[in-house]
Amino acid sequence: MKLKSLEINGFKSFADKTLIEFKPGMTTIVGPNGSGKSNIIEAIRWVMGEQSAKGLRGDTMADVIFSGSKNRRAMGRAEVSMVIDNSDHYLSSPYNELRISRRLYRSGEAEYLLNGSKVRLRDITDIFIDTGLGRESFSIINQGKVEEIFNAKAADRRSIIEDLAGVFKYKQNKARSQNELIQTKDNLERLADIINEVSERLQPLETQAAEAEKYLSLKGQFDNYQAAALVRQNINIKEQKNSFQKRLSEINDHLSEDEKEAERSSLKRKNLQQEKISLQNKFEKQLEKIRQLTVDRERSLGNAKLNRQKYQSIQDNYRQAELELQKLIDKDGGFSSNKKNLLQNIDDLKGQQDHFLKQIADLKAQKNFSGIQETDILQELNRNQLEISEKISSAANRISAYLENLKMYGQRIEELKKELTEYSKKISKNSSSNIDAFSPFSRLEKEADDFLVGLNNEKKLLSKLNASRNESLMQFNQVRSRLESLHNSSENYDLYTGVRNILSNKNNFPGLIGTVASVIDVPAEYALAIETALGAGLQNVIVDKRDTAKNAIQFLNANKLGRVTFLPLESIKARRLPALVKDKLQGRSGYLGSAFSLIKADETFLPLLENLLALTLVAKDLESAFEISRLLQQHYRIVTLNGSLVNAGGSITGGSNRHQVGLLSKKAETEKLEKQFEQMRSGLLKDERDHRELADKITSDEKKFSEMRSRLIEEKSRCV
Repeated sequence: MKLKSLEINGFKSFADKTLIEFKPGMTTIVGPNGSGKSNIIEAIRWVMGEQSAKGLRGDTMADVIFSGSKNRRAMGRAEVSMVIDNSDHYLSSPYNELRISRRLYRSGEAEYLLNGSKVRLRDITDIFIDTGLGRESFSIINQGKVEEIFNAKAADRRSIIEDLAGVFKYKQNKARSQNELIQTKDNLERLADIINEVSERLQPLETQAAEAEKYLSLKGQFDNYQAAALVRQNINIKEQKNSFQKRLSEINDHLSEDEKEAERSSLKRKNLQQEKISLQNKFEKQLEKIRQLTVDRERSLGNAKLNRQKYQSIQDNYRQAELELQKLIDKDGGFSSNKKNLLQNIDDLKGQQDHFLKQIADLKAQKNFSGIQETDILQELNRNQLEISEKISSAANRISAYLENLKMYGQRIEELKKELTEYSKKISKNSSSNIDAFSPFSRLEKEADDFLVGLNNEKKLLSKLNASRNESLMQFNQVRSRLESLHNSSENYDLYTGVRNILSNKNNFPGLIGTVASVIDVPAEYALAIETALGAGLQNVIVDKRDTAKNAIQFLNANKLGRVTFLPLESIKARRLPALVKDKLQGRSGYLGSAFSLIKADETFLPLLENLLALTLVAKDLESAFEISRLLQQHYRIVTLNGSLVNAGGSITGGSNRHQVGLLSKKAETEKLEKQFEQMRSGLLKDERDHRELADKITSDEKKFSEMRSRLIEEKSRCV
């Protein structure tokens, strides 16, 4: 048996993987105090199963993990592997070479491996027991161990001597055997108690067994009878089933026909409903036209009735004038006879006058009368002559008055005749051309109705456009508010205190670039996965060189502004996923790639980002992550799209907070909202333009409709 090599990674001061090979002969490790010589011895003890943290000069077992330095961050695990040549099979193992490994994570999880397979601690200690190489053996003597041996008590010194003599293994076997004998004795005593208890119940059990046998015999007969009955019942059921299936098939056929008929009826009903709706719309339009025509007809009938009344009034006036004219004619006839009588009277009076004058002349010639008698006779004659003259004058005046009235009534009759003729022509014209007069009015009215329908449709479209525009405007305001909130909160708002303070003083440090989150571009679907992979590393600050980081740390320390992790570009080198791992994962379902392959960044930052993300794998879901982890023997960290994390070693982290949004998610959301904001703004401008054009068209159409309505009113008046 020979110790061939020791591989240390993350154990105490060994931050980098260190391989120590033990060549043939003696190997000596020389170095100053604090160089880690004792850490090598403790690493050997630790990999062989040492469980005492104090024996490894620590308070807790986690103290053996590299805790970091000024230039190196702390590691998450410690691992030590020891290779032993067992070609002589000194150790109780069939392998010619043994590789014993032990891992410890900061979470407290520990693993023991033997040639790459997980084993128990007991399996490791059993290999070294009774070989002088155990964890408590004296093949490895630490500082102060010799003094401890000399100062030990007699019992402790005896155990040391037994261990060195190889008796310790047998004492352990003896103790184990004694414990097993005691346990076996206890089991025998318990078994005797059970036998005694069962023997008391044996007789009743025999009786019960006989009854059970009889029961089983009867039960067998019953089962046979029941089976026969069930067979007969099954045959009947099958016959009924066939009958029912046949009946069901017929019913299904009828049902299919009924369903088809129902579908046809439903389709026919829908068509009838649509036709009904169409006919109702046509009926309503026709009814509206009939109403309008009825109103126009009643108006025309009223106007015609008024014209007939006027015509009747003129006819009455004409008849009245004819009556008056007849009266005048009658009066004129009486006047003519009176005239004749008066003329006859005048002639008679003139004849009497002449007769009296002749008598007077005869009397004067006879001179038989006296002067008085002559005067009296002359006076009587003069009176008679005056009366006759007055009668003649009165008759002449009456004749003149009758002539004037006759002339006036003749003129009035002529006027009434002309007016009556004019109204007769007008009524005849209205009666003959009433329908023709309303025809252009109907066409104009139809054009107005069609124009009004189009105008109403435009108004409905404008209303819909208003509603759509209001909804789009509300969504636009929501997007704008969210975008303003993201911009106003600023990237620094969600950062740690130290990071926020150093970025606010960025101008004082020329080589300070910004956070990791600010230099990477991640698609929205991978944002949560990359946030989980980087964790707090998103807020690490990138600088050009170490001097810039040094000055920034001095500034933070001097002003007590917090702690910051800096990433100098000049010192951080890229890490790459091994080609063997890539080949294993190539084409595997659920594997999306390494976290580094899913991001974009400037070429300047690619080595740094590859260092942070190259060894973190991204899976579609947790189930895929489990499969990949098993395939890679839990050596790599795997993150899922929803932020769950399968750590190297097998531990799982998952869950989410209700309102927590990471830096990358906010960045992705901001970019998405900015694109959406521009699209919505363009859409709103187009909607506003369409709305304005439609509103202007409606205003113009309303003006046209108002003019058309005025023409319609004029046409109505003209028709009437």
